[in-house]
Amino acid sequence: MTAVARLRARTWNVVMGPDSSESDCTRGEVVLTLAIESTALVVIDPWADHPNQGWYRRAAANVPRLLRLIQLFRGHERPIFYDATGRPVHGSILEGAGPHDHFIEWDPMGGGTRVLDGMLKERQVRTIFWAGYSANLCLMTKPCGFRQIMPTDWDRRHFLVRDATVAFESNDTLGSQALLDAACYEVEYYPNGYSTTVDDVAAMYEGVT
Repeated sequence: MTAVARLRARTWNVVMGPDSSESDCTRGEVVLTLAIESTALVVIDPWADHPNQGWYRRAAANVPRLLRLIQLFRGHERPIFYDATGRPVHGSILEGAGPHDHFIEWDPMGGGTRVLDGMLKERQVRTIFWAGYSANLCLMTKPCGFRQIMPTDWDRRHFLVRDATVAFESNDTLGSQALLDAACYEVEYYPNGYSTTVDDVAAMYEGVT
């Protein structure tokens, strides 16, 4: 019997047509039904340190939310894939790692895209949750990041867990976290693209039937 649950998420409502304008394109919340056994989590660059200490302090403060998300997937025996670009992973994330945690070996030639896509297909993953650091750079652009994996199968659904990541903000955007919001916009814009929160993922698992 297939285990299903409902997830609250956010996405774009993009209006098309001769009389449409950008002001017609709005964000809105939706509630989706997911097959739990088709879900997986991808975590990008959960590093133990970082050369930019200002950014790293914000990322380290975010780790407890990322860890809570990881524990939700571990607790329901769903696969978690990590791409840390060959750097050491944060110790609190390594602690408790088990058979459902998969650490992808760094390939400077970009082969991680093929490796991760193959692992997703092997496990019949149709719904990918994205988290890790940073939202607007590595999570988007690395070989195992959203922009590389999304085009490998346009029918998969993608959820950026927006409070399990932080962006690399500029001085002009640090207060508003505008670059984090822009990363959320990008995922939400694509077909089958959404953002959600750790609390909403927890509620999804609580409602599994």
